Amino acid sequence: MSSASDPFHPLVIKLAEQLLRGALTEGSFVVISTKALATPEIVEILSHYPEQISYTVSVSSVNEERNRLLEPNAPNAEERFRGKKSNGKLLLCGIEQLTRNGLHVTLKADALFPSVDDTDESILQLLQEGRSCGVQAVNFSYAFYRQRFKNRLTAIPLLKDALVQMNERQPIASGTGYSLPLAEKVKRLTHLANLAKKVGFQVISTCTCKNAIGNIPEDVGMRLDCHFHEKWF
Repeated sequence: MSSASDPFHPLVIKLAEQLLRGALTEGSFVVISTKALATPEIVEILSHYPEQISYTVSVSSVNEERNRLLEPNAPNAEERFRGKKSNGKLLLCGIEQLTRNGLHVTLKADALFPSVDDTDESILQLLQEGRSCGVQAVNFSYAFYRQRFKNRLTAIPLLKDALVQMNERQPIASGTGYSLPLAEKVKRLTHLANLAKKVGFQVISTCTCKNAIGNIPEDVGMRLDCHFHEKWF
């Protein structure tokens, strides 16, 4: 539940709650990937089954202007980290509420645009927010685009320099796309992994279904995986 369509979209979140309750009660292992916020009711359900859940929350930047342009309908970064509140009352839950209820959450820094999202300042702000909310695992993945979307992306001035750098056609799980050249991607992912280790992350990875990575230096300690669970800690 699901990297293709968000399982916690407001239109389907009550159905997601019902599905989670049934699946977890029956002993299923559930993978959740979201940019949205969970209801307190969902978090209460999940808190009883931490060993059956892999939960990732996508946040690529704490820069709200960037997020407004590239993720216009998603909750802002502050809400994804700390939940949505009104008059002191918690309405929807973010990463902080999940970890406080015993869930291991992976911070998914995906998709990163080169020289926009991966500057040291931007990444350190993101990582420090994650650690302050109790996150111990981070997944870094660079953006790719298909040719038919290039005009739409070039219309966003913020991405101008990034798209110039994303000039190598690479295999991805569902075909091919343009991304940062592989050699440069490996170099930058290695640097990001070292920053994450310094901030205190225990588990660091990149997603190989979208990034053709096979030669990250072994001493970096970067896993080639998408989702994590308690057994990795």
